[in-house]
Amino acid sequence: MKNSTLTAALAIALAGMSAQASAQSYRVTDLGAWGGYSSRATGINNAGQITGIAGGFDGNAAVLADANGYQILTSLGNASGINNAGQVVGTSRANGSDIHATLWNGGTRVDLSASDPQYRQSYAEALNNNGLVVGANNSHAAVWNNGAMTLLNSGYSWAKAVNDNGVVVGNATYGAAWNAPSYATQWQNGVQTSLGSLAGSTRSYAYGINNAGQVVGGADDGVRGGYQAHAVLFSGGSVTDLGTLGGNTSRANDINEAGLIVGFADSVSYGDRYRRATLWNGTTAIDLNSLLVGGLGNFSYLMEATAINDLGQIVGYGFFADRSEHAFLLTPTIPEPSTYTMTLAGLGLFGLVARRRKRA
Repeated sequence: MKNSTLTAALAIALAGMSAQASAQSYRVTDLGAWGGYSSRATGINNAGQITGIAGGFDGNAAVLADANGYQILTSLGNASGINNAGQVVGTSRANGSDIHATLWNGGTRVDLSASDPQYRQSYAEALNNNGLVVGANNSHAAVWNNGAMTLLNSGYSWAKAVNDNGVVVGNATYGAAWNAPSYATQWQNGVQTSLGSLAGSTRSYAYGINNAGQVVGGADDGVRGGYQAHAVLFSGGSVTDLGTLGGNTSRANDINEAGLIVGFADSVSYGDRYRRATLWNGTTAIDLNSLLVGGLGNFSYLMEATAINDLGQIVGYGFFADRSEHAFLLTPTIPEPSTYTMTLAGLGLFGLVARRRKRA
């Protein structure tokens, strides 16, 4: 009898917590155009600092923003990622036309390709909390460690993300033919490994990785061919199709330590007007537009989610009625009091039963 009562108490507590998780909602903040005519957010760290791109500066501008405003890091370039120390990576113009991978460390701008003049086109895509930067040099996947560059692959390849264990992911071409397979790829301790693709497909892409080694990206679905890709999760040697919102395509851009995945999915058929910012909780695709408390504000709809931090904050970009783009921030709301009440009641009953068992 005591065991069944204890089980019931625990069940109530877990039911409350489960309801809290499934009922998550968000408030949307329009981050503005950052001085340009359009903006896109590209990354967010656990302190809520946001990186992005603003259009309208004779090109694109790299931006760092937070709750107090924004700053332009360079008026010719982009900011693609940020770590928890506030270090930012992206690109900036060099010598008038060259594109160089760039690190902003506090107020200091570091040209990561300055010591390698033969590389006229280099790109920094992401960095981890240890300062390891990944990207590409002349279409070869590369890492920069304390300013020193190492190529990961001599063929066409690109590094897109890195976790705190130094595991790098991106994609690489396997073969010399123009239509050679191109797979999501992992580099660890100097070893390159293909992560595979969906059944019947020879193309896949990796865009994000967490510290548990879960990788997200996209893969051709093996049915329609071409670039009709689906969001996928690479984990434990398997490739899981995360599906869409009813349309043909989707893509997963980032994953946090809790395993929440963000990206976009088509809701009807291929085309930007059907694309919606999407959250995957497990393998369930959820339109983020449907989870907003207080509505969309000035947005017509949220088009793509690009990054998520460990607090569950999400950034990306959405459309206005005039088709202009603005960066957005989604902040998780506090669960309803009824959810808290259910959870606390269950935990209180659990504690009461445990005390009674101890006395017995």
